[in-house]
Amino acid sequence: MKLSAEDYRQNDDAEIISPDDRAQGLRSIFSEVRKRLDAASAKSKKRYDLRRRLENFVPGEFVWRRKYVLSSASKFFSQKLAPKFVGPFVIHKRVSPWTFELRDNNGQQKGVSHAKDLKPTDYEDPVAV
Repeated sequence: MKLSAEDYRQNDDAEIISPDDRAQGLRSIFSEVRKRLDAASAKSKKRYDLRRRLENFVPGEFVWRRKYVLSSASKFFSQKLAPKFVGPFVIHKRVSPWTFELRDNNGQQKGVSHAKDLKPTDYEDPVAV
């Protein structure tokens, strides 16, 4: 849609806004948007933290690790009936705040796992007891 020169002309009764007033208006809009974003962020954080599990695993502790498998009709294997966790594994060290290096009872490295994939166990090492 092309505008004509008449569309660009200002009416005599139109209010002219000074640059300072426009800047003040934009500042107030910006602060209102910031308040609403902060409120939405706080609401989202509250909802997330409601189900959040804080895991403080320490080296030497035994855990189960979640096992991710896929069904295979050709092998007559159903993921639904497979064990959900494998292990137990011992936590060797903390790699980051959320990931841990795991080892088996023989001391062989079994990879790095995220805290969401680990579950504490009451297993005690028979050699250490």
